[in-house]
Amino acid sequence: MWECRKTNGQIIFPIFYDVSPSDVRHQAGDFGSSFSIHEIDRVDSNTIETWKEVLRQIGRLRGFSPRDQNGWREGELVKRVVAHVAQLLKREDQVVTDKLVGIDLHVQEMMRKLGIVYNEGQVVEVQGEEVCVIGIWGVPGVGKTTLAKVVFNEMRKLFDASSFLEDISLEGVPFSRRLLIGDLQKQIPAPLNSIHEGIEEISNLCHNAKVLIVLDDVDEDEQIRALAGKLTWFGLGSRIIVTTNKREVLNAFKVGAVDGQRVEEFKLEPMRDHDALQLFREHAFEGKAPEGVSEYDSLFIDIGQVIGRLPSDIVRHASFLRDNMNIYTWKTTLKLLRENPKNRQAAFRVSYAEGLEPEISVEDNQLTSPIHYSSINQSPLVARHAKQSRFRPIQ
Repeated sequence: MWECRKTNGQIIFPIFYDVSPSDVRHQAGDFGSSFSIHEIDRVDSNTIETWKEVLRQIGRLRGFSPRDQNGWREGELVKRVVAHVAQLLKREDQVVTDKLVGIDLHVQEMMRKLGIVYNEGQVVEVQGEEVCVIGIWGVPGVGKTTLAKVVFNEMRKLFDASSFLEDISLEGVPFSRRLLIGDLQKQIPAPLNSIHEGIEEISNLCHNAKVLIVLDDVDEDEQIRALAGKLTWFGLGSRIIVTTNKREVLNAFKVGAVDGQRVEEFKLEPMRDHDALQLFREHAFEGKAPEGVSEYDSLFIDIGQVIGRLPSDIVRHASFLRDNMNIYTWKTTLKLLRENPKNRQAAFRVSYAEGLEPEISVEDNQLTSPIHYSSINQSPLVARHAKQSRFRPIQ
């Protein structure tokens, strides 16, 4: 059973019926007596040591212990076990695109930093009992959340409980804290009366459990302090992943870290040139390369020098170009981008004036807020090219 957990990620949920987890963990009481009998009966010493080690690990797992709950009746115990298993079966992976490019090396490096044994694309086990934090940082659009989701999906089966808190800076701490408590309890959480109550609840839930938590899009120290403020809250072997645009917020973990607690960073860089080209082709051609594909590739390399090597930008612009698969449009796009690289969407809008729906809106990383095609009608770039492209601005 334990080998299946290590090799296949099967979940073990122990029920400590008429025995304490401590006795199981330390082979005390009846457990200790049983091992003494096996030793007298000359059972192989290596086999006995294997049994003891497995029981030590089982005793550390979070499970149900009727003794600790004032002696639940069997009916109540069965109801709680069934409800818990039902929640486990509902756990779902984070949704990730199936067109990932160039991420494998990043995943391998993350697993190494997290202390996860990772062989041939499969997680095997968590090494060591230290509590470890990894902060993924980099510019917006570089793929931090996607990397965190892939790693989370691979790892979560090795932990007693897991939670992925997405868009914390947008959702806010109170909402994210309720989600975290609900994920750890594996049920809908009760309303919290105060910040202190939420912190105490998280600490109580995590203290004896090996948990995996992702704090996505953190931009303030206070968010970390409210959701994972002290690494002493978390059980042995727990892992916390943070994604942020601001490297300095990771200092909230580093202050006060002691032995048995490790804080590391992972800077995610823009894509390498050949990965950027492959990602572009995946989205622009959808696996069906047009005639003269080498000419399109050459144009993308030039376009890529203007839009950069951020996955979010590549996917967005490749999707536009996919709807206008002709060399003239691509060359026109490149020309307009070079003339005004800071107003990319205007360049694309002019190029596709005859082919795109005017209501589509796209967020441009060069701007502080989303822009809509209708908001760029009066830009100098549009005015300059409107006549030759026969583009009629939206009124």
